Amino acid sequence: MASSALSRIYDALFQFEAKGQQSSYPIHKKITIDGQGLLTWLLQQLSVTSGMRILDAGCGTGHTLFTLAEARNIEGVGLSLSPQEVRFAQDLTSARGLDSQLDFLCRDMAAELEDLGSFDLIFGIESLKHCEDPTAVLKNLLARLRVGGVLVLLDDFLQQPSTDDRVSAHQRYWQAPGFTTVEQLLSPLSKDWSYETKDLTAYVPAKSPWIRSLLLTGMGVLKRLAKKGGVWRTNLETYQGALLLESLYQAGVAGYHMIRVKAA
Repeated sequence: MASSALSRIYDALFQFEAKGQQSSYPIHKKITIDGQGLLTWLLQQLSVTSGMRILDAGCGTGHTLFTLAEARNIEGVGLSLSPQEVRFAQDLTSARGLDSQLDFLCRDMAAELEDLGSFDLIFGIESLKHCEDPTAVLKNLLARLRVGGVLVLLDDFLQQPSTDDRVSAHQRYWQAPGFTTVEQLLSPLSKDWSYETKDLTAYVPAKSPWIRSLLLTGMGVLKRLAKKGGVWRTNLETYQGALLLESLYQAGVAGYHMIRVKAA
């Protein structure tokens, strides 16, 4: 994982998104399924009970863990590469009196995680695609599951291998070398693990093609005026990457999937 570049992206996004925020906020896609927000829907698919120990790999500002700590009385660890996200989550943990339940760390989930112990449930929400070797990182996370534990991924995947120029551009703007297919991610797993998948692409909102084209043109103009390496340049390229991903969805090249992995 190009951790320093990715850290800069999320720090830049934090500076833009967190202005005036007094609480954690979801950084995943704004999806509604059966009239419910993505996190509410996801938690209904899982059995989360009091006392469970949960890891959120790519936790953002900690929204998932805060929600579960207050609603289900769990214990949790959140990992993010963004120092600003981690500081925000740590401060909020103290403000809410959750220091005995939650811990947020600036750590790379591709690195050794043995010191964190084991978990009943692990989330990887829109984070695995940022890894150089997503299957290796998946195995790294699975090694931290307790017997009977479950790992849940929500992420963008290619529907099939593609040489579309928009794929490489999206990977570049989003630091997403692990933007791969579900099959390529999961096929190297041993028979010790079973999995189920669900395609949620139909629920992802998208702009009309002409609006997206207009925005992409505008982004290109603004980028030429923005300082290279600056916060605004980073934000513009990140937004460009999001628009390109939308176009890949609509072209049937990419999809949004939930994957649940557990011991066979």
